[in-house]
Amino acid sequence: MCQLKLVAVLVCLIISCAPAFSQPNKIRYTLGGGISIIWAPENLERIYNTGFQITVGAGYAISPKLTLGGKLNYNSFSLDKLALLRSTSTSPNPLTVVDGGTITLWELTAEASYHPFCNEGRVDVYVLGGPGLNVGLISDIAVFVPLQDVRITKGSSDVDLMVTAGVGFKFWVTQKIALFLEGRFNNVLSGGNDLRYTPLRAGFIF
Repeated sequence: MCQLKLVAVLVCLIISCAPAFSQPNKIRYTLGGGISIIWAPENLERIYNTGFQITVGAGYAISPKLTLGGKLNYNSFSLDKLALLRSTSTSPNPLTVVDGGTITLWELTAEASYHPFCNEGRVDVYVLGGPGLNVGLISDIAVFVPLQDVRITKGSSDVDLMVTAGVGFKFWVTQKIALFLEGRFNNVLSGGNDLRYTPLRAGFIF
């Protein structure tokens, strides 16, 4: 009985999306950018500013409801130098100079986006998610304190698996160009002390 109900639901969905199925499948490209906010682990969240990001990607609509594709994303986070000095109990000194410490993240993700409403109007909503590879780089941090030796903390680099999930809205400007807004949750699987951040992005689909 449950299987019959499931078949009936699928048939109804196919019938409701029949006009969209009659259109040829197309590859669409994405170009956009926005901001990224680190919120875990706490020791990074405290000392890093909101970052910026750039995204490029492509997707192939295998059905009116489902698109498969991939994206290459770049994120950069600058160090909050005053917050760093407070976290290391360094007494404030207006002549202290902090240089470096930028976090750079490159993401290569494989994604599926699901469009539940088969919307043929100007506005569409979708959910998305998928796995990916994250290349993270932290540049050296140099602290220059007057009349003291320069303190240098070496940077690092890591390559980790990651997962991404989110929700988006798409607004068709013409038949071939759309604007999109997305909010995501990204989790870098780094072995117990995962890096978690939220990209908020906008851009074009064409």
